[in-house]
Formats: sequence, C-alpha cells, structure tokens
Amino acid sequence: MAWSADATSWVTASGQGVAMGIPGTGRLLELTIFTETDTGALSGLTLANQNMTLVQRILHTNGGNSVEVWIIGEDSLPLLGGTETLVIPGWTSNMIALLSRFASDYGLSSYAAHSRGDQSSVSSTTVLDATTSAGKLVTFSALSSSSSQSVDTWPSGMTETSADALTGILQFGQAYGVVDAGFTPPAGDDYTVGFSGSTGAAIGSVVVYTEAAAPGGGGGGGGLYDSPVGTAQGQYGVGRASFTNGSAVVTGTGTEWTAGVSAGDLISRTGSSVMYEIQSVDSDAQLTLVSAWMMPTETDRTYAITRDFTANHGLPLVSQADFATSGPLARSLAGIDGIIQDLKARAP
Repeated sequence: MAWSADATSWVTASGQGVAMGIPGTGRLLELTIFTETDTGALSGLTLANQNMTLVQRILHTNGGNSVEVWIIGEDSLPLLGGTETLVIPGWTSNMIALLSRFASDYGLSSYAAHSRGDQSSVSSTTVLDATTSAGKLVTFSALSSSSSQSVDTWPSGMTETSADALTGILQFGQAYGVVDAGFTPPAGDDYTVGFSGSTGAAIGSVVVYTEAAAPGGGGGGGGLYDSPVGTAQGQYGVGRASFTNGSAVVTGTGTEWTAGVSAGDLISRTGSSVMYEIQSVDSDAQLTLVSAWMMPTETDRTYAITRDFTANHGLPLVSQADFATSGPLARSLAGIDGIIQDLKARAP
C-alpha cells in the first residue's frame, strides 16, 4: 500500500477535537500552522495528551509570517481511535492550520524537511531521490503575503488539500503526493508552487516521509499458515464500545462498524485477553455477539476487533501494528494445541 491519504480538516482553535483514524493502520498526522504576523515559535503541542514533534519552522523575513509543521505517528497513538483533543499552546486568532492524516502499511520510518522563503514561487530541490524511491509521501505547504495573490499551481501530480485566505490578508494552501501512487515529480526533484495576482513574497515547505520496511525485509507467507504481513487488515478500534453483563448486544460511540467489521471477527476490551465472536454487524453503532458478555459491564471503553485469521483453521493472526495481542495469541496457541492433540490421537 505504501502511503495513502486518509483525511484533511481545518483547525481553528486549540482544544479542537480531531478524528484519529483507525488504530494499527500506520497513521501519520501532519499539522501545518500558518501564522500572519508571527509572534514566536510554538511549543508543547499535544494530541490525545501525546507530544507532537516539530518538523520545521519557517519565518518570513518580510512581514514576519510563519509556517510550522508538526507531526505525530502511529507509534505514539497505539490504542487511540475516535476523536481526541488537539492542544496548541499560544494559539491566537491570526493562525489557521490544516491537519492531514495519512496511513501506510508499516508506519513512519523517517522524514526530512526542505524549505525556501521570500520569493514569488516556492520550491525545494534534491528531495531524497523522490523520483525513483517508492514508499515516500511528499507534502507541500505554501503561504503568500498578499490577499490578492492566490495559490494556483501545485507540483505536477500532487493533490491539493486546501487553499484559502487567512483573515483576508494571507493566501495559503497545502498539497500532497505519494511517489508510488501515480505522483511524478518534475525533473531534478524541483518542487514548485505558483502564485498569481499581485507580486509578493512567499514561503513554503516540503516534507518527505519514508515508510518503514516490512518485518524481516518485507513479504511473508508460504507454508501452512501464510504471514499476514502485506495483506492484513489490522485490528479495528475506532471509537468506544459498551458491554453489558448478560447481554450479547454491544453498542458503540463514534464507531463505524458496518464498513470495518464482519461477522466472525473477534472483539475484546482493551487490556483483556478474553475474546468474543461477533455474530452480526447490526449498524455502525451496534454488534451482536454469538454468546452473551459474561464479564462485568463496561461503558465507553477502548476495544480491539481482530479481523485476520489463518486460511486453514481460522486461527487469529497478529500483524505488526496490532495494538492488542494477548487475546489473539492465547486463542491461536490454544487452537494449535488442540490440533496437535487431535493429530496425536489419530497417529497409529
């Protein structure tokens, strides 16, 4: 899969709720903050109480406008789906931000930032051999210093996520491209965005993200039980789930079970190795189990749904990015033990 675009949303205040996406999908969340009349570097940004990392900060020398790029990856958000709070200390009314969410097979391996400033077009050169290397995500952000100067040309093959004006003064926008999903960088790895309208200085940033390698060099499988690497759906844990002792009905808050879950999948409360088989997916917010929930009642708890199984015996599989492993492993080991005992019983 390499990188794929998942969602983009406006951020207009500190404390705003942010959709986290599906845990275990190699998520990368990139926050680009555009500031008119910069008042100093930001610090201490958190998402779901987890620290974000500053990739780069670009200060415009003519007018004091700035662009900052912050990120947080799957390794910092292993159990979190649904909506969580984004905190930006020092947020002011002359800021606007775009949050882009991406997903990949194995998550973030590395990143490199490149930038230019104070020119009528924004470009960056020699971007990590992006013309030939697969598994790389390229994001591009641009900011002009004039309300009448609009962003009208993005690098060839990039998809524009948003372009607008900040308080009627600044023009800004963002675009992205995935190298092995049809994005063809210009010759010489030169990324350029064009502005039309009145002449004015502009700044911009390019960030290149590299996807982590598959375990053991990639690939997998063969033999009796094929490896899930490269084909696994991964565990599902968007939103929160509520379980009632004695009832087979599970209800969800912020869940999207119709599209992401199937009958036969296994659900467990986070932190528990006890798994229940799903009999039916009744709606985005309701499941029915094969048997009644016999553990204590739990309300709005994080959970994990295992969706990958071996082809021959239906034993649960664990993928690299899965966030709840004790239940699937215990169930699979019990199944293997039963298979061995059955083979011994049949042996002459």
